[in-house]
Amino acid sequence: MNGKPQLAEQESWIEPSSESSLGLERDTQPSRSPQTAGSESFAGEGIDRLSSDRTLGQWLKPLVETISESVILKDQQGCWLMANEAALRLFQLIGVEYAGKTNQQLSQDYPLAQDILRADAESDQTAWELSNTIYHRLEFLTLSGEVRSVDIKKTPLFHSDGRRQGTITVVWDSDFTNHLRVEESSRGNPGRNKDPMETIPDLMLYLKADGTILDCKNVPEQTTAMLPNFQIGLSIYEIWPRSIATEAMKYILQALETGEVQTWEYELTVQGKCYNREARIMACAEDRVVAILRDVTERKQAEAALEYVAQAVESASDAIAISDAKGNHIYHNLAFSTLFEYGSVEELKAAGGPSILYTDPEIAREIFEAIAPGQSWIGSVEQRTRSGKIVQVLLRADAIKDPTGKIIGRIGISTNLTAQKQVEAALQQSKQKLSLHLEQTPLAVVEFNLNGEIIEWNPAAETIFGYSKAEILGRGMALLFPALQGLNAGQRWQELLHQKGGACSIFENVRKNGQRTICEWYTTPLIDRDGETISVASLAQDITERVRAEEAMRQQSNRERLVSRTLARIRQSLNLEEILNTAVSEVRQFLDCDRVVVYQIWPDQSGSVVMESVIPPWPSMLGQSFGEEIFPPSCYERYCNGKVKAIDDLKAANSPECLIQFLQSFGVNGKMIAPLLHENRLWGLLVAHQCNGIHHWQPFEIRGFEQLSTQLAIAIQQSTLFKQLEAANEELQRIASLDGLTQVANRRAFDECLYREWRRTIREHSMMSVILCDIDFFKLYNDTYGHQAGDTCLKQVAQAIADAVKRPADLVARYGGEEFAVILPYTNAEGAMQVAQTIRNQVKALRIPHAQSPVGYVSISLGVSVTLPRPQDPVEKLIRSADRALYKAKSLGRDRAVLEKYSPSL
Repeated sequence: MNGKPQLAEQESWIEPSSESSLGLERDTQPSRSPQTAGSESFAGEGIDRLSSDRTLGQWLKPLVETISESVILKDQQGCWLMANEAALRLFQLIGVEYAGKTNQQLSQDYPLAQDILRADAESDQTAWELSNTIYHRLEFLTLSGEVRSVDIKKTPLFHSDGRRQGTITVVWDSDFTNHLRVEESSRGNPGRNKDPMETIPDLMLYLKADGTILDCKNVPEQTTAMLPNFQIGLSIYEIWPRSIATEAMKYILQALETGEVQTWEYELTVQGKCYNREARIMACAEDRVVAILRDVTERKQAEAALEYVAQAVESASDAIAISDAKGNHIYHNLAFSTLFEYGSVEELKAAGGPSILYTDPEIAREIFEAIAPGQSWIGSVEQRTRSGKIVQVLLRADAIKDPTGKIIGRIGISTNLTAQKQVEAALQQSKQKLSLHLEQTPLAVVEFNLNGEIIEWNPAAETIFGYSKAEILGRGMALLFPALQGLNAGQRWQELLHQKGGACSIFENVRKNGQRTICEWYTTPLIDRDGETISVASLAQDITERVRAEEAMRQQSNRERLVSRTLARIRQSLNLEEILNTAVSEVRQFLDCDRVVVYQIWPDQSGSVVMESVIPPWPSMLGQSFGEEIFPPSCYERYCNGKVKAIDDLKAANSPECLIQFLQSFGVNGKMIAPLLHENRLWGLLVAHQCNGIHHWQPFEIRGFEQLSTQLAIAIQQSTLFKQLEAANEELQRIASLDGLTQVANRRAFDECLYREWRRTIREHSMMSVILCDIDFFKLYNDTYGHQAGDTCLKQVAQAIADAVKRPADLVARYGGEEFAVILPYTNAEGAMQVAQTIRNQVKALRIPHAQSPVGYVSISLGVSVTLPRPQDPVEKLIRSADRALYKAKSLGRDRAVLEKYSPSL
């Protein structure tokens, strides 16, 4: 009953253009059908989705029904997933529950379809074995007892790792081929066969075994398969490209040898449009064949749509949800699951359906009423995820209609706008904060013009120094800094104007009433776009109390010891996060309570939980903020006295109802609160919660809790001071390594770097170079132009040398007087000389006038020494070698670089 399966050909031939005057396809080119592993992979993912989500199959059913050919989708086990009405009618399964059943199971339940089901199962096996698309002819008995013949195209689908996914089967009626039994007697007069050939609506060619065209049946005028005035008698090699004619001859010979119909598909581009064609060649006599060309473009498009639609929906970045005509939720894609946190349709249905996603029921009602009669709705709405998070989405809702216009479902597409809205809100908030910063910041903001006069003064400055804005504007800086009067003030002011970046310093300032106050100042020049300093901005913080507290803490630190293991652990670290984490954990164990948190108050008077220790099953409060209605800033002053507040029963306490409800949502029945003070300011709160029943706080617990909170506050302050000290030490280290005049490395930094790099290059067996530079006739320059001009010259030369040395590992240093030195690790002789010449050219390019120099401007002489360091060699020999090279450069006339390769024997 079964014909021989045939592989689908990868290269196809192209039918003729209607504009060709030479034959069928003189001016067209062959192309390959785009059947790639990628398309099969997409189709396979669609098959997987159909297997796991039946609601998607219900939604795709109308699309499958629009395909005129029979279409069947199966999974990797051969179980039927979907079939259109044409397939069910062909397989005699109308009204049968076929989903999830194999061909064998269906043939046992419905014997009338045994023959075709068994034959189809055999072709499934063949397709799997060949791992490719096959064409297969099936013949079977119908219910009326007639023999019917159909053609099957079966495509196996695989995962990217080679595992089977499923098959797609397309079946079409091929009974018209039975009319083409052409006899040998028709060779001389093919016109006698015109009548039966006219019944077939496809292009037909009657060919000899050598490819000569004996007759043809033209296609309707609307196609581009052939010209109406086509001349019979040409060879296919005269009307087709050679590759296509050769391919056709192969199938002609196979049809004559086997007597079987030869079938393949190809892609044809005619007048810029792409057509899919199917070609069949069958023997009709000893050396005669009939070729039938069919347009299968629509079928291919339907197959492609079927294969890709599931993957397109599933891989969309927008959240997509589909309901049936009655409004029942039947499908949502992965993006929907990710956004709204409902993994399956059943989970959303169990929660109440799509309507629960809307925060405003009126908006939900408006949307449902709009799309119920088939209208569209689009707009921005707030929706709620499964975890309660509010998201802003752009929702597009519309009806799904079948070809008759009947509403068969509804679709909603949501684009997440939450991030965009958050950015917009943050930008607006940032603008508001910036505009209010000067008025609300607790730091004094003072701005000076280039003459040192005050031109900006905020309310915090009035509070700290006692002067109103009207009183202080236009006054000089000496009013606030009496220690900087006279020449010292001018020098300090010039340093501020020319410093790079900001500088932090502590000064004793004078208030309007004459009292002394200690302030920490951060000062930085304000630079315009042209690089010019236009003013100096300063931030000042009154740290008088903090300094006094620090002094008191230092006096007491030698007398006090930690009272318990908890206090010891809290003070083991200077890292604030480690301190807080240790504190909440140890305090919870000390009190044997259910939760301990640290609530930090931010400079804008808001606050949040920054550290927590909690035992299951009580919920976490980490990151939770208390609204002003629960914990208004006005309450902060109550805790500034440093006293602990203990509440045994929250309901019995005289607390606001909103606070009680908020804490009970986290299971809190009782609590104990201790303030954490920093610089006489409420830094935050240490809070212990009792959730499991009512607990009566004991006096020893309250005292211990107060001690721990006090030590924790001290630890927080120490952590802050440590950070400041680290920053100050780093700045001192940087200053100590620089030459004060030229701002390049000083001699001390040079010596340290030289010994360090010498040892490194010995370990790594690498080359090392040193360049000694000396400004030519510099004493004469100083004598001629003065020492101030000499200092300026040194600065310019130092900068030129630094600009010539590019690598981070290289070092430029002032070696002494007018001498500079350059360390070049991992540099051979050629590289070192190249750097030396670059330095010489850079200095020459400065064109600093020097009347006492033979060349008329400042020049430089350079001595270069290169070696491969050994452990037994002293580094001083490398310096002496470079010095000899420098001496040689000067003796040869200066303004040049001389290389000496250091040898251990020297």
